[in-house]
Amino acid sequence: MDHRWLGTTLGLMLLAPLAHAKTNTPTQPPPPSAELKQLDFFSGEWKCTGRMFDTPAGPGYSFQATVKGQPILGGQWYSIEYTQKATKQSPEVVTRGLWGWVPQKKELTRTFVDNMGAIDQATSPGWQGDKMVWSGQCNCTGEMAPFRHTFTKQGDTQVSDSFEVKTKDTWQPFVENTCKKTGKLSLR
Repeated sequence: MDHRWLGTTLGLMLLAPLAHAKTNTPTQPPPPSAELKQLDFFSGEWKCTGRMFDTPAGPGYSFQATVKGQPILGGQWYSIEYTQKATKQSPEVVTRGLWGWVPQKKELTRTFVDNMGAIDQATSPGWQGDKMVWSGQCNCTGEMAPFRHTFTKQGDTQVSDSFEVKTKDTWQPFVENTCKKTGKLSLR
């Protein structure tokens, strides 16, 4: 058997897709969707005071937290880092989230995970006046449950938020924060 023929054939088979891909590959990623601009409000560093409500898992408590929000991946997504300081009633809670825009659905999407094993996934139509409401599912009660997370602007540098979980047929307050912007992070 002529091995030169086999080597040449395999070489051409490997190079052909590369040549085609090179001519059809964009040289730049697409620009971020204009709808992502509404998330610019969250860019920066924030200091928060908050309250966890009484739950079946334990009594409520007050806490301090920090938030960092910034566009990442060429402005296609927003990274939200939330850190709730440890208290006598709770260990430090650290969450990481990604927020973005799904053009096919014309809605914002988000996923959050934390160091306690929780995850939430939600969508939002975006700002409606001074309110942005996210609705989705989380395992923050030990099992999957519907939740809604409402942000309310209080000027350009302050926001309050309330996180509610639906248990049985009733919306229960879970946690709330009031956050003030303390610094800026770079945009896009």
